[in-house]
Amino acid sequence: MIEKVEFAKGGEVTNGYFKLDHKSGEIEYSLTAEIQDEWTVVFTDWGFSRMMFDNSTNEVDCKTTAWAKNKLALEGNKFGKCALCKYAVWVDNKRPACQDRLNLKGYIDGDVERPVFLTLKGASYKAGSDFLESTNGRFLFDALYTVKAGDLQKRGAVEYRSFKITEVEKLDAKEVEKWKAQAEKDLLELEETRKAKADRDFDAPVDAERVADIMGGEVVEDESTPEFLKGA
Repeated sequence: MIEKVEFAKGGEVTNGYFKLDHKSGEIEYSLTAEIQDEWTVVFTDWGFSRMMFDNSTNEVDCKTTAWAKNKLALEGNKFGKCALCKYAVWVDNKRPACQDRLNLKGYIDGDVERPVFLTLKGASYKAGSDFLESTNGRFLFDALYTVKAGDLQKRGAVEYRSFKITEVEKLDAKEVEKWKAQAEKDLLELEETRKAKADRDFDAPVDAERVADIMGGEVVEDESTPEFLKGA
């Protein structure tokens, strides 16, 4: 399941995201239910986030309040700084209970009426991290990219695919300026959406004893953080 991420547009909240069918390799765009093997996207923003589920209820237990380009800045809506949380670090090669996510915001075919969010987690997380590393910190909106499924893989009895992002062509200077302006506009709208949600998110009940148990560890810089961001 791909996380639905909210996008504020014209005073309304619209969900637009890609959902990957691991068996067929087809990708569905949620706003129109269109299904294609490959999509072309202009990306305008990205950020890390985290989410942890309660295994007994399968409901969200804690999630980051906002994306961040530096993982050390991530903060959960119930338990505070992720970098100090024992549920956010690998121990003895065991996956953390709280899952890393890398989020990309963009527009299909460079059409502002077709916003899309791509949440890369699990098998797709490394592909996303490698993609960011390949950009070497430059603006994402200086090029067109394709989003498609990778080859079918198997781990035990589980078959799966991950998203694959490939640069198609560079955009000219005029297009880059256009998408830079769009990225700035999106950022302002996103901040308004976050403010509107802040009270609800921080009203989540807090277990003081559990917080005391979880917090207090050393700050850890995750190895999956792209090199150009480490120490940022």
